[in-house]
Amino acid sequence: LDEDIIGKEVGYSGLVTVTVKNAYGEYNPELIESFPLSKIKDQELYKGAKVTIGDKTGVIKDKIGRKIRIDFNHPFAGKDLIYEYTIKEKLEEDIDKIKGLFSSYIRWNEVESISIENKIVTIVISKDLSFNKKWLYLKQVIASGILENIDINSVNYVESYSLEPIEKNQSLQEKLESCACECESNSSEVESDCCE
Repeated sequence: LDEDIIGKEVGYSGLVTVTVKNAYGEYNPELIESFPLSKIKDQELYKGAKVTIGDKTGVIKDKIGRKIRIDFNHPFAGKDLIYEYTIKEKLEEDIDKIKGLFSSYIRWNEVESISIENKIVTIVISKDLSFNKKWLYLKQVIASGILENIDINSVNYVESYSLEPIEKNQSLQEKLESCACECESNSSEVESDCCE
């Protein structure tokens, strides 16, 4: 798809076929695995349902007795992909290009700000994004995309935390201080629960 877009102007509409080889690869029957039903907790168990086991997500192929067969192939494995597209806008500014790259992978509201100074990009992300398992992988993909396509020397990610959440935990701080006082006063006596 990227190759087909190169050199085209705003307003161009095209159709491109991405072959199995360049898309998600051939369908691999070895990626179908059997599991006992007891291995799958708190998930809908019907043919075609998406299920997660460990760090793998697949689709229930069939259920036989007390066993279930799960297909871990990508849903588009073994298929050619056909894209129909229209170029609506060409991004000229580096900041806009970075925003466009981000929006391809994550929701834009998870980025608080982007700045460029002396060929160094600083991206401030929300604290919520730092808890996203996919972010561990995506931050490298996005940084590589920026470094390969924009005249930038370095990409820095900054997690942002405000004072508000810290103030909400003030009672925890008070409890810790209280425990420290109890521990000092009870040093020769029976220790309190929080001194352990």
